[in-house]
Amino acid sequence: MRKELDRRWIFLTVGLVVLAFLKIPFAVKYAPNEKTRGVYNAVESLEPGSIVYLSIDYGPSSQAELLPMHEALVYHVLKRNLKIIAGSVWETGPPMTDKAFKSVAARLQEEGISKKYGVDYVNLGYKSGNDVAIAKIGTSIPEAYPRDYLNKPLQEYAIMKGVTNFDQIGLLCNISAGAPGARQWLQQVQTRYNVRMIAGVTAVMAPDLYSFFQSKQVEGFLGGLVGAAEYEYLLQRPGFGMAGMNVQSITHYLILLFILIGNILYLRERARKKREQEA
Repeated sequence: MRKELDRRWIFLTVGLVVLAFLKIPFAVKYAPNEKTRGVYNAVESLEPGSIVYLSIDYGPSSQAELLPMHEALVYHVLKRNLKIIAGSVWETGPPMTDKAFKSVAARLQEEGISKKYGVDYVNLGYKSGNDVAIAKIGTSIPEAYPRDYLNKPLQEYAIMKGVTNFDQIGLLCNISAGAPGARQWLQQVQTRYNVRMIAGVTAVMAPDLYSFFQSKQVEGFLGGLVGAAEYEYLLQRPGFGMAGMNVQSITHYLILLFILIGNILYLRERARKKREQEA
């Protein structure tokens, strides 16, 4: 008799569980850490009408981790009647910015809150040059970006009236998946212009920001999908971050169950063979 289970059944079971629990919402209590609360509190502390500069430095390959926190942050900022000037020093960043803006604007519209491009938010697009580009943006935003992502002059937009550099920016936020990213923005802009800063990074990058958080150069940061889930929990706005962490938790329990069943079957088989040998 065959005593081994075809591993494809295990893969199929895990796949079905993932799909099911992505569609089935259920409440999980989170205990957001001080880094996540730092991001939330930084946004909450801004006066209505303040401008947040958002640098989106990641691409589609990292959106599973970063897009949930990206959308949650945009939602939080716009719902508090703050304004967002978004740029990118990654060429894959502007489409991610556009995707988040459209998604959040649609959700806010469902809640009866109307936000307009060029008035409440703007996508400046991509600026090449890595560290040099970041330094240029810090010196003069209009000079670094004469036109936006739609190739229209910035002076046409109400949100850019009176904005020349980071003296007019209330908060700097970088969401990144590598370099140039949070560390480069810290070195080229935060340190030079003493602007308040928060960040969102992939889980593997999070340890690099602990020292900057301890020195208070970064007021808070989100690390990976768990950071996004904690932030959504604080906002009381469930999204893919919480759904993803729920699925991850359920899948871990399922794998532990498979391991337990496998060990039980192994011990039973070993006991059976021992009885046969003694007989």
